[in-house]
Amino acid sequence: MSVALIGSLAVGAPATAQPIALSFITGDDQISSSCEGEVRIPGWATSNTASTAYSDDPNSNPAFRIVELSNPEIYSKRPRISWPSHTLYYELKADAPAGIVSEITAVLTPPDDPGDPDLAASEPQHWRITTVSCVENDAEAPAPEPEIPAYNPIADLDTNPPADGTTYVSTMSPIRSGTGPLCLRPATDADGEPLFNERGNCPIVLYHSNLAFGDFILASNAWNFCASTLPDWEQCISVDSDSGAVTPRWTYDWGNEADVNGPVWLVKSYPEIIYGVKSPDEFSGSSLTETPAETGLPARVDNLPYYRIDYAFSGEENTTRSKEFAGETVYGERNIALESFFHELDGECDVNSLVRNGSFSNQRYEIMLWLDSGPERLPSARKDFVSTIQLDGVAYDVYTKPADPEYIAFVAQQPSNIGQINWSTFIEWTRTYAHQLEETFGRGSNTVRIQDDWCMANILLGTEIWWGSGYFQADEWTIHRTVGSETPTTAQELESTTISSNTISEEDGEGETAQLMSDAAQTGGAASGLQSSGCSVMSHSSTFDPILYLLLLTALTGLCRSQRKQSGSTR
Repeated sequence: MSVALIGSLAVGAPATAQPIALSFITGDDQISSSCEGEVRIPGWATSNTASTAYSDDPNSNPAFRIVELSNPEIYSKRPRISWPSHTLYYELKADAPAGIVSEITAVLTPPDDPGDPDLAASEPQHWRITTVSCVENDAEAPAPEPEIPAYNPIADLDTNPPADGTTYVSTMSPIRSGTGPLCLRPATDADGEPLFNERGNCPIVLYHSNLAFGDFILASNAWNFCASTLPDWEQCISVDSDSGAVTPRWTYDWGNEADVNGPVWLVKSYPEIIYGVKSPDEFSGSSLTETPAETGLPARVDNLPYYRIDYAFSGEENTTRSKEFAGETVYGERNIALESFFHELDGECDVNSLVRNGSFSNQRYEIMLWLDSGPERLPSARKDFVSTIQLDGVAYDVYTKPADPEYIAFVAQQPSNIGQINWSTFIEWTRTYAHQLEETFGRGSNTVRIQDDWCMANILLGTEIWWGSGYFQADEWTIHRTVGSETPTTAQELESTTISSNTISEEDGEGETAQLMSDAAQTGGAASGLQSSGCSVMSHSSTFDPILYLLLLTALTGLCRSQRKQSGSTR
């Protein structure tokens, strides 16, 4: 019996020359056992080509072709990569000896009957499968871990919100849709047996809507449920207000580690709280068009607000699922992760142009922060560790992926279920260092460089779940968005006006005017810049005309009331 080390596949962006050449890249080696027969890895390759939309007609889609295979005698059947599921299939013979290296050469070819005649096949790419001895329990015989270098202070970073900025504070109330629970689970027939798709490799699931509350929405996002072999897996989302505070929550049961259709490191789901826009169908504002004004997102990288987050969470992993790891019993594997996605939207940050998946995806980068994690999983292989750094005085381990140069992850060395995060510090650090990690730290892999005209679309909080049963609850999730002044900062220290986005209603107009007058009197400043979200103002300059200022305030208050009545929103 043998175990295989397999290089991963990911499809890259097409070349710009005509005809457009399809492309893909190989990735990290991964450990996968052949002891269980055929290995199937759903979603192993991800398409991002210039091809036409996916079609049910196999002749109208691109296809992966394995054109060369060394040492084919180690396989019981020829490896293959399917379209459109992008699943890698292979099976080693039970008696395949250890130490055999098989190099696989593959190309991505255009459709036999292409909708676009200008597509061309990709360049051949190579990856390897290396056999090693199959032991009774792989977890008891881990590969030697590389030496982890010590903390490197060369790239520590602290940031603060602009001193003259206006701060808007998110709210988790009120509940804007139902409370749930809304549950995902495999559909069943009259006898209670799971129903599967036509290929027979994935259960049929009846999807449900998201839950809206305050400035957020809660989504199930069981994006890789096909990787589970548990016939009755379940994941539910709900929003509770019984305690007086609104708390989003999810429960799940993804079975034991062995309940997986492929290698054990496959994530099943990422239930998440969304702030901003994830897709034109997933937005946290009162409408898609109002979300940028209400959250500040999407926004250009070179003009981002400053984001600070206060968080507190609770949860539990049930003892019904367990395994032994490193001499201890663990009851599941999940992380608690904050992340943002960046898109290339021609510098305009148009919410209607945002595309996450498929051939026309304009998603270009992902920044992830693991606030907490289980005992075993990491963002990538241990050899991909870059360095330990300190951001705002807190230590984090940095990881990148050679197979995915559009990804970076930070892992908290001292996890805490309550705290404060300057999310802008992580963004600024990534902009400064991620594209030159090899040069800065002498290890790790560089990512692509985040471009100034890209757009950050969202801030997400969720849990990547590999296996186990339990629940997670966000007891606090408050996002402080500070927008700097549009006028140059003077030597005089400028005062910041802080307004909570959920404290101003239509009836507050008179008080709002009075408060702004008070602010002006204290700072001796005239209005110099307006922020459209919530009609909250403003930064101040040192020049001041009292009569003009009062007239302007009166006009602005009426405008704000009018905008709120038209939008139907009090945020």
